[in-house]
Amino acid sequence: MFAVSVETEFRASHQLVLSDGSTEDAHDHNWRVLAEVSSERLNDAGLVMDFERLKSAIDNIVAQFENKPLNTIDYFRRHNPSAENVAKYVYEKLELELPGGLGLEHITVVEEPNCSARFTKGSGRFGENGQIQSGLAETPNVKPTNNLQGPVKFDDI
Repeated sequence: MFAVSVETEFRASHQLVLSDGSTEDAHDHNWRVLAEVSSERLNDAGLVMDFERLKSAIDNIVAQFENKPLNTIDYFRRHNPSAENVAKYVYEKLELELPGGLGLEHITVVEEPNCSARFTKGSGRFGENGQIQSGLAETPNVKPTNNLQGPVKFDDI
């Protein structure tokens, strides 16, 4: 498997709705978006995809965000403008732009240094509907146990 990635940036503000229904104050970020695309084979030029073509596609998607409050964009009127939802939005738009034979591995959105969110379609423990796809809960006749007594400390693990 071969993979290439490109990164772009945009500046935008957002105002999150928190789980208790309250809203954060509107604030700006210099967002970074990284896209990774893969292929089993290289094309005739020895590439997965031309970097410039991939970067141009991402730049066109995020151009509508530049210097705007994300909350004013139609998609984010219906979905909280979190880094997670920005990653999902970019993923869904970019996936439609890719040539056949290429897979979009993931979109990572960095809201600020050391704070990022990643969207990957249909992977991991949870499926599209959020249900656990594998693990102890699906193993017949296995009951989880807690053999630890008292509070768990990292030294105990």
